[in-house]
Amino acid sequence: MSRRPAVEPIACDCCGKPLLPVFGTFHRVEREFGWASLPYVLCGDCALQHRGNPSEARVREWIMTRAARAGAEWSRSVGQLLAGAHLR
Repeated sequence: MSRRPAVEPIACDCCGKPLLPVFGTFHRVEREFGWASLPYVLCGDCALQHRGNPSEARVREWIMTRAARAGAEWSRSVGQLLAGAHLR
């Protein structure tokens, strides 16, 4: 797998709302696996709406949305990793 590209949070991975690069306007989460840490970003509204324990399907959807922003190759790689993984 190639090196992970840096992707700035440009939009909420839940609702697609554009995000400002200002502290406190979005919530960045990294879901830990034993072998990798995969991020997703939520706007303040979606973070409040989904606080607690969002479903595993939603978390995977957000991770894949974030991965797709880094390009098709990265998205395929993340999809393959998620296909064989169990979220904690």
